[in-house]
Amino acid sequence: MKRNERIRNKPAIILVLGAVLFTMLISFAQNPPPTVFRVVEVREPRDEAALAALAKNGRDEVVCLDAVFKLSGQAALAEVARKAPNWKVAIAAVYKLTDQTVLAEIAKDGTRHEDLRRMAILRLDDKAALAETAISAKEAFVRREALLRLDDPKLLAETVRNTVRTHEDEQTRRFALEVLNDQATLMEIAQKDRDDGIRSMAVFKLKDHQAFLAELARNDRSAVVRQAAVSLLNDEELLAEFARNGNSGKVRLEAVQKLNDQALFREIAKNDEDGWVRQAAVTRLEDQAFLADVAKNDTGEAIRGVAVEKITDQAVLADVLKNDRARSVRLRTVQRITDRKLLADAAGNDKDVSIRRAAEKRLSELKGE
Repeated sequence: MKRNERIRNKPAIILVLGAVLFTMLISFAQNPPPTVFRVVEVREPRDEAALAALAKNGRDEVVCLDAVFKLSGQAALAEVARKAPNWKVAIAAVYKLTDQTVLAEIAKDGTRHEDLRRMAILRLDDKAALAETAISAKEAFVRREALLRLDDPKLLAETVRNTVRTHEDEQTRRFALEVLNDQATLMEIAQKDRDDGIRSMAVFKLKDHQAFLAELARNDRSAVVRQAAVSLLNDEELLAEFARNGNSGKVRLEAVQKLNDQALFREIAKNDEDGWVRQAAVTRLEDQAFLADVAKNDTGEAIRGVAVEKITDQAVLADVLKNDRARSVRLRTVQRITDRKLLADAAGNDKDVSIRRAAEKRLSELKGE
């Protein structure tokens, strides 16, 4: 029975819904929402001035964008790009702009939205304007974007050279150097720039100029630049020369790390005045007898510790454990010992509690193996 009643009531329900919908449509037609009204209004033919005024001053973003899309004159588009408070509307205008002067002006205008200024740079085709923007714009991101748009090698080299020489912002100078590949300009910067860090960056882009690098490694005023130059050298005779006679510890250290000459390592480990250089040589050594001598006799605690970690002779290790004066060296020695009797003696009898504990731990580790 209930089902039959619902069926009989359907026509009435449909009539009620239809009446409600009809009422809503009448109300909508009499009082359309402002956005709909304005979109319809923009679709009517309009002159450039009216469209530009609507794009600049309209309150509804959709309507403003619709107005921009209908603009074709460069003067009207420039007006919107310069003055529209809504940056999305301004971007739409910039996208249609071809006036290079206006685009360069917007790109450098620090009061405008970043994305708007990026769009202006993307639309810039005038290479001179791009180069000028890359040098003179106040913000680093604008200068970087302009540099990336320069695809003329000669102009790029000139712009980067001017940027690196004259700009105050360190980040911009470094970015300019990153995009530069002109070898002559890089050589000039490597030799003459006021900042050693910039010069080192230039050096790292000159790996194919071995004679130039060797000259820098010998004679440059900065140890940082000399070290960078040595790190790129391939000639082993030259590297051996710098390992022995480089005029700073950094240079000698860099040369040692690039070589694989055991006789040279022994010479440097024994004679170099710089502890870091001697340590680097010891790290590369394989001669057990020489390592034992270093472990027992070198004056540098860290160097003796490095030597110990490369020694396998248990008698030598026992000697170091018993006689070395530095706890750090003795602790490292414990970690190299595999003789359980020796470890047990250290665990029970050493005067230093740290050594006793380390020996006990080492014994436990060996039992678990």
